[in-house]
This record gives sequence, structure tokens and C-alpha cells, in this order.
Amino acid sequence: MACASQPKQPMAHIELREEMLVVTLEGIHKLLALKSKLEVPIASIAQVTPRPVVPTFNDPDFRGTYVPGVVMAGMTVRGGDGVYFCDFEDPERAIEIDLIPGAPVRHIIVELSDMSPEEAARGIEAARLARLAALRTS
Repeated sequence: MACASQPKQPMAHIELREEMLVVTLEGIHKLLALKSKLEVPIASIAQVTPRPVVPTFNDPDFRGTYVPGVVMAGMTVRGGDGVYFCDFEDPERAIEIDLIPGAPVRHIIVELSDMSPEEAARGIEAARLARLAALRTS
């Protein structure tokens, strides 16, 4: 989505804490997405997909910045699929984090500044499995 001639802007990074996944937006993306941070309980993560197929949004109620082919940063509700939070320029560098039903946000799609989508997905999945194992033994 981003032009190859433009320098890459910082996007987002993730931090895995004991029970939480923290997604922190960087630089101008805090303003574009109208949000600077998302905190998600690791136990509420259902699935992580590197390089997701990004749905097409044609939503007049999108809250944030959406320039097709350039950037998508903000939140929207998509039919019966729940709330999406997006912050990406290039979906090939993004991950999708799907959350369990009942979570306030059901889908998080972010482009990461500091790791590949596959590396991020492996780390989140390992934390999710460890958290589920800990919940089973407690």
C-alpha cells in the first residue's frame, strides 16, 4: 500500500506481559488511528494470522484515517463480525489478532515496526498457549 519511494514511518510494536498483550502505536499513527495503545488479555486471543487478507471496508462510520491503498488507521464495526481496529499501510507486513466473542474489539490488524508478521504471530501464540495452560492448572 505504501509507496516504495517514501521512507517507512514507525507503525506499532507489541509487548507481551504476564497476562496482557499491549499494542502501542508510534509516531503519526497515534493521531491517524485516534488511539495510542490497546491492551488485550492474552486469554482472550483466539487466533493470530500473519499477513492476513484484509477485508474491504466501505463504512461511513469508520473512526480514524482511511485512504484506500495508502493507510488504514482506526476502528469500525463490520456487520455481524464485530469491531475492527486497524493500523497498517501494507497488509503484507501486518498481523491479525482475532479475539474471543464478547471482547470489545474482535479483530486487531496492525503493521509492526520491529518484527516480521511471522515472528510476532509465533510469540503471541506461544504466550496464548502458556496462558491457557496456566489457567487450566489454577
